[in-house]
Amino acid sequence: MNFSPGCTSCQIQTGWTCTGQPSVCISNRPATTPTPTPTPTPSNNSNRSNTSNDNSSGTNNLRPLYQSGTANVNSNNVFITLKTNPTFTFPNPTEMQNFIKSSFPSGPRPTVYCSQRASPNLDTFDCLLIYPSGVPNNSFSVNFSFSYQGQSGSATVNVNPLAASNSRARK
Repeated sequence: MNFSPGCTSCQIQTGWTCTGQPSVCISNRPATTPTPTPTPTPSNNSNRSNTSNDNSSGTNNLRPLYQSGTANVNSNNVFITLKTNPTFTFPNPTEMQNFIKSSFPSGPRPTVYCSQRASPNLDTFDCLLIYPSGVPNNSFSVNFSFSYQGQSGSATVNVNPLAASNSRARK
């Protein structure tokens, strides 16, 4: 019998939404992400750029870009939720899809899709990393960044596919 967050014996559990094949399961319950605390704003703020590590530890500051919650990992996909400060709106879907850039310091390069949630959650972006040959079995990091309308930000997300805290979800 297979069990992972979101599904048991290939049956989706109540309170979860699973997509893709293999599936990535995401809880429909509100995230228990700590409330960010503001960071001091420098007087010259025209091109700010901050780096944020995995902020699920409860120590995140309100940064231009940061991870919300933990990474969900299954055999071929990694699902990461990012938040922006401030909130952005886009004139067309192409600009929204090209808003968040990703880079990988080492290892295989997956296909990455990031999309903005619907209103009122316009500060939240769901990013899906697709590894056709399988997610690497060792820890790796993903660098995310944006530069838009005079604002910029970056975050480094550390992913450990073997850690229980990543909420490995398979269906």
